[in-house]
Amino acid sequence: MLSEILQEWAGQSRQYAAPDILSALRGRLRRWLLREKDHARRNAGEIPPTTVEAESSHLLTRLTKLLEHPEHRDLAEVVYARVFQNVPLAELARERHVAPVTLQRTLQQFSTKHLL
Repeated sequence: MLSEILQEWAGQSRQYAAPDILSALRGRLRRWLLREKDHARRNAGEIPPTTVEAESSHLLTRLTKLLEHPEHRDLAEVVYARVFQNVPLAELARERHVAPVTLQRTLQQFSTKHLL
C-alpha cells in the first residue's frame, strides 16, 4: 500500500510529506482491515461445505494441473491456500513480503488468465 501511495503522489510537492504519507497509509490500512473484518463476518458459515466442494471441483482440478508446472506452482499454491484453506490474504502477503493489494492484484490476474 505504501508503494501505491508513493506512486500516486510522485512528483507532488508537499510541505509535510512524511506525516502525510503515514497518515494516508494508516487510513488505507484501517479501511482495508475494516473491509476484511466485515467480509469475514458476513461470510462466516454462509455457504455449506458440500456446496463449496461441488462447485470447486473444477477449480481444484485446474489448480492441480497448474501445480505440475514450475512457473505456476507458487501462485497456484497461494490460490489453493486462499480458496480451500481459507488463509487470510494479509497472512499470505506477509509470508511473501508483498503488500496485500499487490498480492490480490497478482492473484486476480493469475486467476483470470489460468483458472477462468
